[in-house]
Amino acid sequence: MTVLNDGRSNYEVRVWVRIKRLSDYFQSFSLFNYLIFPHIFPTAVYL
Repeated sequence: MTVLNDGRSNYEVRVWVRIKRLSDYFQSFSLFNYLIFPHIFPTAVYL
């Protein structure tokens, strides 16, 4: 992996990975709401 070779520290990489996982989680959660509860959570589509 070249992520650790571009000058960023291990801490910055961990923070980036955490943010990436969090964004992926919210995207899947929004997709779940869009497919299952569109009438209950209409705003989830725009998250």
